[in-house]
Amino acid sequence: MDAIMTGAFRNMAAQVTASTGKSLSADRQARMKIIGEAEGAALAKRVPQIVDSMVSGYARNFTEQELSDMLVFYRSPSGRSMVAKTPQFMQGVSAEIVRLIPQMRRDMGQEVCAKIPCTPAERAGFFGAEAAKNQPVGPPSAPSPTSP
Repeated sequence: MDAIMTGAFRNMAAQVTASTGKSLSADRQARMKIIGEAEGAALAKRVPQIVDSMVSGYARNFTEQELSDMLVFYRSPSGRSMVAKTPQFMQGVSAEIVRLIPQMRRDMGQEVCAKIPCTPAERAGFFGAEAAKNQPVGPPSAPSPTSP
């Protein structure tokens, strides 16, 4: 279990780094790679704590009968197959989520910058430096009251 989780954390960090670094300079990509590796290593060190937390969570949320039923399933051929295929499945899901991050950041940026003024650096963080030039700086001004 620890090895599966450690590998998943390292893989997730590498995918995020690969996805976000495509439009960066070589120096910035190298820095992002180092940060991603450090993030994966930091998460991997916490696997025992994460497992302990999961054990506590199972104990709080499932009855003894439910846990027994889960064990029966996980020991069955279908359960063993699911366990064996989950890392590859999660890798695909993680890759898809990473692929969606740039659009999620743009969506978030549009919502945030429509409600509060965003600095050029904040807009660049949401939209990328070039695209940020075309984004509004803040919320639209309130309409002026008209005289009758």
